[in-house]
Amino acid sequence: MMGTGIFEKAIIWLYNVDAADNLFPSIHCLSSWLCVIAVRNQERIPKTYKIVSVILAVLVCISTLTTKQHVIVDVFAGILLAEFSHRLVPKALRFT
Repeated sequence: MMGTGIFEKAIIWLYNVDAADNLFPSIHCLSSWLCVIAVRNQERIPKTYKIVSVILAVLVCISTLTTKQHVIVDVFAGILLAEFSHRLVPKALRFT
């Protein structure tokens, strides 16, 4: 029987409120990876927090795949866009 367990019901609810449109890139992965970028070079942030940040970001990326909200290309594009933006913004600010 489909949709009888709590997790099945949760996925059905997710699909009802957030259609699996597979938009490119994954904004979930992009924003999660921006959080990793924000803490990774901060000396005052404990290493444990940095590791947890990476783990949580990876779990977000995996969850977008396992819930069929995105495909692998969307995930990598989100991460690459975060990295590219992080490197581009300081250069763009120098011109202002």
